Amino acid sequence: MKILYNKHNGTQWIYSENEKEGWTNVKPPEELYIPKFRNNKWVEGATPEQIKFYRRQKEYEQDLEFALRKKQDGAQYYEEIDARLVSLMKGKTDDERNALDVEYRRKILPYIELVQSGQWWTARRMMNNTTLPKLDEIRSLFLEVRQRINDYVTENYPQ
Repeated sequence: MKILYNKHNGTQWIYSENEKEGWTNVKPPEELYIPKFRNNKWVEGATPEQIKFYRRQKEYEQDLEFALRKKQDGAQYYEEIDARLVSLMKGKTDDERNALDVEYRRKILPYIELVQSGQWWTARRMMNNTTLPKLDEIRSLFLEVRQRINDYVTENYPQ
């Protein structure tokens, strides 16, 4: 039993023990947009306009996948930072918790919300142009968040 590919479009295939008219056992290369079997080999059957369209479509799909991944990563990181804030507030007085909360909301939350929506690059740009928080615990968290955002952009955004 072998796989045979339709010579007309290369995308249809069947299992067969025998050769069949209009079919070949040569698999079309994956880089062909519209494979056509001519002169005993696979060639591109797409027009230049179709190739341009398929390339744009592929770029769009890659961009969409990247956007969705940025949002997923951002949502997860938002939850991590939220949990860190809860940990920071444990054992503190109400006044200390209020001070931490105010400083967090002013100096970190706006950037974490950008990250949560997938806007890591914008968060990096804005965080790198802001002053450091005054409270030690929030300053430390701010520096950690800023570094994580910088690392994410460096590792994931096209250069």
